Amino acid sequence: MRYNLLQKIDATDPLARLFNDYLKGLSTLAIMSEPSYVTMAELRALFLKTGKARDRNHLRHSARRYFELTVLRNSLHDIHRHVLESIALLERFFTDYDGDLLRYAIENRLAIIKEYGSDEESDWYRDNEADEAEAWKVTYKDDTESLTHYTLHADLGLHFGSDSRGEHLGTSGPADFYPYTTMVEQQSEFSFRKMLSSFTKQEVTFTHVGEDGNLTPMTLADHLEDEMNEDIRSRELVSRFNRALALCVEIAKHFPQLPLDQPAPYQALLDCLRAVRDVDTEPGEALHYD
Repeated sequence: MRYNLLQKIDATDPLARLFNDYLKGLSTLAIMSEPSYVTMAELRALFLKTGKARDRNHLRHSARRYFELTVLRNSLHDIHRHVLESIALLERFFTDYDGDLLRYAIENRLAIIKEYGSDEESDWYRDNEADEAEAWKVTYKDDTESLTHYTLHADLGLHFGSDSRGEHLGTSGPADFYPYTTMVEQQSEFSFRKMLSSFTKQEVTFTHVGEDGNLTPMTLADHLEDEMNEDIRSRELVSRFNRALALCVEIAKHFPQLPLDQPAPYQALLDCLRAVRDVDTEPGEALHYD
């Protein structure tokens, strides 16, 4: 059995492609860390501290890397999901409610209580209280206290960490992905050619498909040129990755300031989230709501 440790995000938007390219840049590290060939005897030796110290240290290092890469993969999947779900929620708000924050909260409360119920007696009524056969109806309320948990801000808060532990928008910034971002940026340093050359103590020759369709050996100059081009692409990838995460952090910092009665800042928030999705990530004045 093999483990899809760096599982791709199943989407085609620019943010998904960016995150998938980032994950791909860690593929060599993932191969070195995955536990397919580790035995239970080796694992027991690790915990009992028996056997060779070198073998135990290697296994301990691989286990840590595997765990960290699992968290990293989950984080990128969650960040992408929160960006897209926040955008969908805001787009539905402006399409279905025409930017009316009060109507959103009122109708959202009625729909949620109707579907999931409520333990608050005042949330229910009958036209004829004496008629036991009459179905209960949800009481209409439009006061601030009753609508607190049903506002657009409250629903968006689920994507900014108000509901549970785990990765949300702004939870982790660019610095939190160190040292993996450095490894992505320096992919050529971890190439199989260099690893094999280091292991065999001699240059390793690979082949590629030539213009005539035949396999031809790659010269060292070819390898170096490919690695230089890869370094350029990797630096640009990392730059875009860091900007996307930085904008998520900036958006999250301003999120608590969003008012409950003004739709314009929510349009600004939507524009910023679209910028993250489209990897058009230059923070601007739209983030400031005061």
